[in-house]
Amino acid sequence: MINAPHQNQTVGEGSNITVSIERPDFQSSSQEVAVVIALQPCRPTCFAGQSLGKILYNGPYTPTVHSGNTQPYQNFTVQVTPGLMGYAALTVTHVALIGAGPIAWMEEQNVTLYVL
Repeated sequence: MINAPHQNQTVGEGSNITVSIERPDFQSSSQEVAVVIALQPCRPTCFAGQSLGKILYNGPYTPTVHSGNTQPYQNFTVQVTPGLMGYAALTVTHVALIGAGPIAWMEEQNVTLYVL
């Protein structure tokens, strides 16, 4: 789901980065609800699921198909938390409604970044 940034990528503190989120392939119809992008310092290590940390984006998710790609995705520009240094977990939480019922569906994925 997270196409960018990549695992262990170095980013500048306070800088703007692009978070590219690819929509998974659902077997039935789906309706997007939202995504949340957050950044949590790793002290001393990164543990996914402890806390989201600072919310960088919380809102609509409207992925589209772009030329050369088969899966729809959307790019978000967010600012790395000023003053944050060292390893940090970037977490994306994705919520959708699936099927005719529908049922609520959620996935969470993270990548570790190194902030300079």
